[in-house]
Amino acid sequence: MVFLIKKRLPLLLALVFLSFGTIRAFESFKDTAVSIDELQHIATGFEWLENKTYELEALHPPLARIISALPLYIFKNVRLSQDFYTKYCSTNLPKDYKKEYEGRIEEGKAIFCGLNELEYTERVILARVSSLIFFVIGGLGVYAWSRSAFNSRVACLATFFYSNLPIILASCIIINTDMAGSAFLIWALYFIPIWLKAPTTRNSIVMGILIGIVAISKFSSIIFLWLCFAVSGLYLGSQSKKLIYGLQLSEWRNRLIIILSAFTVIWSAYHFSTEEVFGLNILPFPEFFRGLGELIVRNQIPFLGYIFGKILFFKGVWYFFPVATFFKTPLSFLLVFMGSIWLAMELSNKQTILILLLILSIYSIGAASNINIGLRHMLPAFMLMCITNAHFIDYCWHHFKSLTSNLAIIAAIFSYLLSSAIAHKDYISYFNIMAGSTPEDILIEGDFDIGQDAKKLADYLSSAHIMDKTVFYSYNVVHPDCYGIKHYKILFGANRKEFKVEFGTHEYLAIAKVVPKFLTQAALREINQCTNPIYIGETIIIYDKKNCRF
Repeated sequence: MVFLIKKRLPLLLALVFLSFGTIRAFESFKDTAVSIDELQHIATGFEWLENKTYELEALHPPLARIISALPLYIFKNVRLSQDFYTKYCSTNLPKDYKKEYEGRIEEGKAIFCGLNELEYTERVILARVSSLIFFVIGGLGVYAWSRSAFNSRVACLATFFYSNLPIILASCIIINTDMAGSAFLIWALYFIPIWLKAPTTRNSIVMGILIGIVAISKFSSIIFLWLCFAVSGLYLGSQSKKLIYGLQLSEWRNRLIIILSAFTVIWSAYHFSTEEVFGLNILPFPEFFRGLGELIVRNQIPFLGYIFGKILFFKGVWYFFPVATFFKTPLSFLLVFMGSIWLAMELSNKQTILILLLILSIYSIGAASNINIGLRHMLPAFMLMCITNAHFIDYCWHHFKSLTSNLAIIAAIFSYLLSSAIAHKDYISYFNIMAGSTPEDILIEGDFDIGQDAKKLADYLSSAHIMDKTVFYSYNVVHPDCYGIKHYKILFGANRKEFKVEFGTHEYLAIAKVVPKFLTQAALREINQCTNPIYIGETIIIYDKKNCRF
């Protein structure tokens, strides 16, 4: 019995770490406002569940959206509104992006907005639980890979790093496809060497299912998977001639099994839908291909990005994700990662080198992307870093037994925990100390502000009885009216030239910190003459006209 407990202790500790991470993320649910992306995810999830269609938006695959909508569908009996069937149902909706976007937003608001506090909280929690499920799946993947590549101690440490990393926790407190895509990608990457060593029928089925699940979780994860698959095959094949068999797949049967397994998973996720091609109804899962096409177009016409004061109108920059990594990751974590690179080169450890190559592959895809709006797109790389960091700590602790070395390791872990604790509840806007007091000067959308403090603002305005006296200038990441904020103006990329920040007839002016970054000083003339602002969360400022000199 004692032996069994000792044998299972690392796994039990890993589950404890994942439990603590889950609790920490859960505590942020209530205070984190629902973003525009969440409105769209929940609406399309309900369309899939209730209407058996996927027409409102194909840009993201359906798995995470379905899982987020399912608890509300089952336990709260939430359904699409009649307005949806009147205006936005695919049976009477022409292919019009503006109408589809409007349908997603309005349905999302119908599900989350205009509710009493209790009902709103219950719905938000039930919907966001999906991200916690994917968080646990990803954590177990990190544990399994670490244990297979190294040992149980490393697996336990890797789960510890994973469960406390701000960028990962930030992806657990909102409805998104990033957590799902990353979690299943880790499992697929973990299984690649297993399949290469033994491409049996059973392993081919599992490999195909994992590929299919990755494909219906997040489109960018498909790109990551295929590049990492190639890198893994080439590297492992160069290290062992036995693996060439797996690469060549001499048995066509196994290759076909992988394709059919993945094909079945993907098609089932789109209700086995078909579309007419050349007069025949033969194209399977057309929404999947439409989504891939939309992603390609979206990458060519980038979002309104921002980095170091530079507004990214027409093209992203290759250094966006390395910069975001440097400023949004605890410094101790980065230092340990640098140590893991040194150790891999020093020991020529095949497992660590492979993981580092996969991290480099993921970042190389990020460097080529124009979609520079969130470090969360590199989430799989951070999961892999947790493994290399854990191996470095474990190796140093057991091989460099000097007091100095042990104290350095303890200091690094303590610093990491401290950074994670500081980020608690504000994981989305977390930056390390290198960013200084104004991180919004470095990065904005997806990395600092997704509208997460809008509910805090509404609660403050309501408690101070100044809701009707306040105008809110927001960035295009949230709908303020969802929280009862009546007077607001939203900054879009298209209206930034004529956008002005003014009190007008209002006594108070609330503004998202990111808004001034896109405007001229002339547009900010009034608030530039104000003092003694009130800060709401990490992203919003309130000015009182009485404290202004105009």
